[in-house]
Amino acid sequence: MSGPRVVKLGGSLIDYPGLVPAFRDWFLSQPLRATVLIAGGGPFVDAVRRLDRRHALEPNDVHWLCIRLLDATARLIHMLFPESEFCDRQEDLERRLRAVPPKLFAYSVEQFLQTRPRTPSGAPIPEDWSVTSDSIAAVLADRIGADELILLKSADAASHETLDDLARRGYVDEFLPHTLARATRLRCVNLRTGRERVFGRAR
Repeated sequence: MSGPRVVKLGGSLIDYPGLVPAFRDWFLSQPLRATVLIAGGGPFVDAVRRLDRRHALEPNDVHWLCIRLLDATARLIHMLFPESEFCDRQEDLERRLRAVPPKLFAYSVEQFLQTRPRTPSGAPIPEDWSVTSDSIAAVLADRIGADELILLKSADAASHETLDDLARRGYVDEFLPHTLARATRLRCVNLRTGRERVFGRAR
């Protein structure tokens, strides 16, 4: 593989005390390639989810509020990993991905999503709770021609589970099985333990 990779840092890891050394140790063990790092919403989006349950907010409005919170977590991971380059424009990202040597980018996805990108099958991205940064990372991976998508999580993906199984139990979002491009390899990594599950090429 020679293309870029997309790494989604799960929101459950944002307040993990060992996040910085664990991520750096993992990242330095990987082949050197351009890497786009996006973060889940973590406690910020969790707060919105609780308020939505209480007040039954408009799904579309909640979706875009959560997208704006992903800008905050992107800026936070740039603060945690100052060796990364912050980027919040898709055209800038695609240009900078060609840099030599390859770099690590902390990427804010809000502007990218405002362009209404489509899944590899041409479907629009639902604007509701069926979509999280898992599916957003998959759509981004397809857009930039990434060879692999890596989901950094706080739990294991069991060896017997399919991607649909993982979606049913909430390990990944329910839209991800419909989003992943055939050419993209998926790796689910428990960053707290280092255990990982490789799915090979998508369906």
